[in-house]
Amino acid sequence: MKKLTILSAFIYAILSVVPIPVFALETGSEQTTQDFIKKDILYYDPNGVECVENSEKTGLNQSSTNAFIVGDSLAVGMQSAGIENLLSAENVSNVKIDASTGRSINGSGSDGSKTNAIRALKDNERFIEKSGLVVVILGSNPDNYKNGIPAYLAKIKNINSKAKVVWVNVGTNREDLDSNKKIVNKTLEENKEKLAGIVDWNEATNKDPSLVSADKVHPSNYNALNKLTIENIKKLDLSGGITKGADGFLTTDKKMKPEERIYSFLIAKGLSPIQAVGWIVNIKEESGYRPEAGEFGSDGNLDKTVLNVGFGLIQWTNTGGNTQGRRYQAINKAEKTGKDPLDMDYQLNYMWFDITNNYKNVYKKLKNANTIYEAQKVILYDYENPAEINKIRRDKTQPIEAKKLLKQLANLNTTTGFEDDQNCIPSSKSSKRNNAGEYGWEIKGNNKLVYYKQDDAKWSNKPYGNCPGQTIGTSACGATSLAMVVSTLTGENLTPPDLVKWAVENGFRQCSQGTDWRAFTAVSNDYEVDSTEIGKNLDMARETLMSGGLVIASFNGERFGNHFMVVRKVSEDGNSFYFADPYSGRGEKGIKTNYNSFTREEIIKENLLNMWAYESKN
Repeated sequence: MKKLTILSAFIYAILSVVPIPVFALETGSEQTTQDFIKKDILYYDPNGVECVENSEKTGLNQSSTNAFIVGDSLAVGMQSAGIENLLSAENVSNVKIDASTGRSINGSGSDGSKTNAIRALKDNERFIEKSGLVVVILGSNPDNYKNGIPAYLAKIKNINSKAKVVWVNVGTNREDLDSNKKIVNKTLEENKEKLAGIVDWNEATNKDPSLVSADKVHPSNYNALNKLTIENIKKLDLSGGITKGADGFLTTDKKMKPEERIYSFLIAKGLSPIQAVGWIVNIKEESGYRPEAGEFGSDGNLDKTVLNVGFGLIQWTNTGGNTQGRRYQAINKAEKTGKDPLDMDYQLNYMWFDITNNYKNVYKKLKNANTIYEAQKVILYDYENPAEINKIRRDKTQPIEAKKLLKQLANLNTTTGFEDDQNCIPSSKSSKRNNAGEYGWEIKGNNKLVYYKQDDAKWSNKPYGNCPGQTIGTSACGATSLAMVVSTLTGENLTPPDLVKWAVENGFRQCSQGTDWRAFTAVSNDYEVDSTEIGKNLDMARETLMSGGLVIASFNGERFGNHFMVVRKVSEDGNSFYFADPYSGRGEKGIKTNYNSFTREEIIKENLLNMWAYESKN
């Protein structure tokens, strides 16, 4: 486990000498870290704080969810009257409406999608899978509702067993529809245990007949129906069992399974299902979801200063001889704030505090993760950071386990997590893959990178610095590789001569060596790419490519020569790599490095010297 930074220790030092009164935070202005520290708001989310005056559940306002609305002409009218805006005001993040005039469960509508309500579920299955709320407005048009309503509820639950379903009952006043109304409303009452709520439009119209228009079917005032619907939805607990105290401390539902409690906490904090299970699968590996877990048989041990012994959900550890490291800080903060260090809710809140304050770059990476593989790897490598042998093992097994957790906790299906997942709810700031494919970039066709040849006639004879007889064509494989990377990831039109000029002006041209290695990290100072030196770590190269980035590799081998090339793609099994070779004499001919794949063993055999990983800053 990693040690706390000096800044983190300083913040904790401040916190440790201040009493901990609890009160709500004023709103209306942007708050800084120091503002929260001064006010003793110790469990705040620096990326969007909303403190409440008490710890009561606040329904929709507790955490955002998605809502799907399916219905007939009444739903069409509710949409026109702004039901979407009303739901958004109640912190529903996304609303989707599939409404059609004349529709019933089995009967097709005459406008909109013109499908029946069963087909509407099929057409919107993916959205329903990630919705916490489904609102049904069906029953005005005759159908077999006695059997149809329970069957329809079963279909919704089969798509998303955890969605709360609210049904608007029938409030028509037409005699020829009276029998149908009675069957619908009676059947809804008989099935109310399967429903989260029934919007009693029938009672409202009986009390005030003027709410029904002259046709005795449709509302005369859709605002009234919308208001009644929202009032019923507000009564629901869509918070996932989460309550929030005035100090920002979140409490989970102890009746839930441990993994469900952790999931509900992370979702309430704004992570997507993909990101949440990526973290949870690491917690399972570290502690089996047990907050009392202690390494080497030390369960429940609260010795703060012991070295190299993991503690808690994520096994906080004092390492490097530092007796006041991560273990100390986790237990000490509980003591200072009057919390039980072995309580799961405390550890979840501290875990969130830790990553959003002491590991901000890791938190940013996690929020940008769009696949299970990315999410679990961020926590594994950058937050947990276990022994190298455990990283390698877990990196292979955790995505598979996370896939099972995603189905269990979010009722979402996905691939192994190495591909972009179309079922995930994207985070508010999702990572940009540019035009990269699932496993990287192509030379031709779709997912094409910007490919340059150092021996292109347009510039091959231009000099590369003040080195007699050395040109771009003979010596600028490194600068040409940088031109490919920067142009591909930023969208800027930068050619090899542009990067040659940059390298020479910044002192990165060495006549005896071509392009100085320093150039490959310094490029991030002047262009919108992040650069990381990764040595010979082909696993990190694979991760970069699957995240939409690119890699530059330096070789001094028999077939590849003393040469720089762009690593552009990894095979599906992760054991082979593809290149964009700046020297077309070898890339397009001979061993055809531009098109043939090369195994890890072949790459190492070619005397791989070093690699640099690149991602777009935007």
